[in-house]
Amino acid sequence: MNEELLKWIYPKKYGYTWYTTLTYSLLFFLGIYIIFKILKKLKIKIDYKLAFAIFPFILIGSTLRTMRDALILTSLVFVTPQIYFLISLLTLTILFISKTIEQKFFIPYEKISFISGIIVEIFLLLTLPIYYFKALIYLIPLLTFFFLLVFNSNTKIENKILIFSQAYDASISYTAMKFFGYKEQHVLPNILFSLAPLETFLIIKPLIAILSIILLDYYIKQKDLNKYLKMIITIIGIAQGTRNLLNLLCLI
Repeated sequence: MNEELLKWIYPKKYGYTWYTTLTYSLLFFLGIYIIFKILKKLKIKIDYKLAFAIFPFILIGSTLRTMRDALILTSLVFVTPQIYFLISLLTLTILFISKTIEQKFFIPYEKISFISGIIVEIFLLLTLPIYYFKALIYLIPLLTFFFLLVFNSNTKIENKILIFSQAYDASISYTAMKFFGYKEQHVLPNILFSLAPLETFLIIKPLIAILSIILLDYYIKQKDLNKYLKMIITIIGIAQGTRNLLNLLCLI
């Protein structure tokens, strides 16, 4: 395959650039807009039921990405940004099937979706060479600290989950880079790390999450859209953090 094309579709190997970052960002925003419209069409509310229904598929996306990093899977379908389209399509398909079953048999769609996703996720996890649990020695104290700090705060539960998802991602990235020699692939964090210590990442990501909540609550008054955008930010934190965690536990 053409070397220049590979640089666009396999940034883990070649590194992210401003061009790939901008392109992926535009595709991402277009994608979340389309998905929002599809959810409206399917008459799926943006609520805890939807979050419960899609949670396993966030993990599936992260696990498939790690399987590609481990070369268990070799297709470029499983790298960024293709993996996002794949998981979005899979999730929407399962949601559609689950809603159809709910309408005919009165089984809650979120339960059908969740159970289906968890079964697939367990199967995928069993294929990974997870063995390096030493990383948890560094991670557990950090995650416990953020969990207690965030969930003892006086804010809505969805805001707490959003903030913790970003703290979760930051904690895993920090641990991987600080103690195990991993390198950041993205442009903006690399600029930050060239100007300040790694520890600033642990502060900045949760602060950006808090700022996002403030801005969304101030500017986005439409309830469904507000919740949807918060859910997207939460998904990003969980997905990136889980992929990095699995890579670390497999020493990839």
